[in-house]
Amino acid sequence: LLADNASLMPILATAQILCGFFAFWLVFRLHLRIHPQLLLNSVQIAPPAYLTVSAMLVLFLQILLGSWVSVNSAGLVCTDFPLCKPQLLQQADYQAGLDLLNGLVNDYAGKLSFNARVAVHWLHRLGGLASFVVLSLLMLSATSEQYSKPIRRAGLALSVLLLLQITLGIFTIKLASPLWLDLAHSMMAA
Repeated sequence: LLADNASLMPILATAQILCGFFAFWLVFRLHLRIHPQLLLNSVQIAPPAYLTVSAMLVLFLQILLGSWVSVNSAGLVCTDFPLCKPQLLQQADYQAGLDLLNGLVNDYAGKLSFNARVAVHWLHRLGGLASFVVLSLLMLSATSEQYSKPIRRAGLALSVLLLLQITLGIFTIKLASPLWLDLAHSMMAA
């Protein structure tokens, strides 16, 4: 979305997108430091740290995969939902799809092959499923009665955001990737 694939190597375009996400996260962190009343400092217990860290790691990997899908124009190679056509999955080229350094070695600046883009797209869908499972576990943990009201509210907000992000992803595929949906899906990821 943020870079022209014909003029910028995919790995650099992905780095550009991730830098935008980091800038947003840093500005949000600064906002929280300026307004400490928004932090949940008064909370005695929080959901298990391992679950929170796992959710953050899975979410970051999913954002990385989503950026890779975007810069390689792989968003519409699988228009079926929830599965991709079986014959496409059998031909998926995961090695070429995940070769991040290919463009740095041979001046590649175009798109991945169709089979590599199928692999990238399918991995993003599987990452979406993994994100859904881990974030749902975190949300269910956070909304249990053992936690304070602010933590439970944060868990409910997480569930609404997760549902909205999944809905945006599905409609992006079903409506042939209109720009406004691509942007909404990317912004929700942040």
